[in-house]
Amino acid sequence: MKTKRSFMIVFALLFLVSATLYGYETYTDLAGKAIGMESGTVWEQYITQNVKGNPVRVRSNAEGLAELRAGKIEGFMTDLSIVKDLANSNPDLKFLALPLSVFSCPMGAMGNQNNPAQMQKFNAFLKKIKADGTLADMQERWLNHAVNATTPMPTIANSGENGTLTVATAIASPFVYKTESGLKGYSIELMLRFGADQGQKIDFHEMEFKDLMPHVLKGNEGMAIANMSITPIRLEMTLMSDSIYDDGAGICVLK
Repeated sequence: MKTKRSFMIVFALLFLVSATLYGYETYTDLAGKAIGMESGTVWEQYITQNVKGNPVRVRSNAEGLAELRAGKIEGFMTDLSIVKDLANSNPDLKFLALPLSVFSCPMGAMGNQNNPAQMQKFNAFLKKIKADGTLADMQERWLNHAVNATTPMPTIANSGENGTLTVATAIASPFVYKTESGLKGYSIELMLRFGADQGQKIDFHEMEFKDLMPHVLKGNEGMAIANMSITPIRLEMTLMSDSIYDDGAGICVLK
């Protein structure tokens, strides 16, 4: 009996040590824990209802990772494509995916409701590059492989004969990287291709994610694009394009 009891104690200690060494293994392990989320995103309800965690607002992905490493939060939740990129780029991190049955959402570009013609042009452009394989090629290059800020951007010729289109965006790799030579990434290439199709130069305005919708709602001409889920609330207030990519959700945690 003593031998059996001793074995059970040793087994329990080994389990605790293993849990300490290897951290969280599934998103459900984060129940009751503080989980970061970027302000202006849709994650609060999923953190409280599905993960059963406590949401903590941060201003950016970079701030979320800093809070995670400082021990102020136990995880950082955002789009699955982004947490995969963060885990690939940071050896101290890994990601925990939420099942698609919990979260699966199309992503799109945003425009002001007073300018439906612009969104119609963008959707017609999307339909064309989906049909000819361009969008699938972009997704393969930017979203289905481990990429980083050094990943090359294709050269996209643009006459600019029809003026300039202003596009608000937020840094969120692999959709938007900030480099010494400028912005690059999936969303950046998409908008540059749209500009070339329309004969318009693209003037990107970088801002925090939470400021993208207010920027559009102010009636500013142009569009906004980043990792923007198409949600009922956003559809009530703005114009959202057809899907540019269907994404899931994930949580970055320390290894």
